[in-house]
Amino acid sequence: MPLNPRTPASELEVLVDLPDDILISIGLLVARHSYLEALLVKICYRLAGVDDITGRLAIREPRAHDRLLLIRDLAEHRGCTVRHDLMDLLVRDLSKVTKARDSVAHGIFFKHPETGDILIRNVKGHWQPPGLKKGKMSKRVNPSADPITAEGIDSFSLVADAINEALLLILSDVESQLQRS
Repeated sequence: MPLNPRTPASELEVLVDLPDDILISIGLLVARHSYLEALLVKICYRLAGVDDITGRLAIREPRAHDRLLLIRDLAEHRGCTVRHDLMDLLVRDLSKVTKARDSVAHGIFFKHPETGDILIRNVKGHWQPPGLKKGKMSKRVNPSADPITAEGIDSFSLVADAINEALLLILSDVESQLQRS
């Protein structure tokens, strides 16, 4: 449940020592997302026909979504076909997983003063805090603190796993098509 807007974040207990199940879930999501980024890089470099050093110098480090668009464009340029069902999955889910990873990797965690629930600060978007009669307020001005659980984080890890499987299929397809050309 979002915090009352009159409860300043400075009055909440910031958690440094999160419960083990949440720490494990955060670690799994961060590791799976890291693998996802490594696969995106490998596909980009393969399609661009460059080695790792040249790729880091020339392609740099675009965001995951931008790498995905680069893969699509490079595949078209190189005459490779990429399965549309896999690209649709990636386009749909990649930003969700990246946002979840960013949130837990860079977030500030609190303990709800009444329920003891673990909360994570959310400063993106707009919301209508309790007591606000009409309109919405920027979360950057008045952050919400949303409940977070290990199960919730794990659900994003499962999506990251599906993305990684799709990326492995794309990599295999690309490599076999480039070998034939």
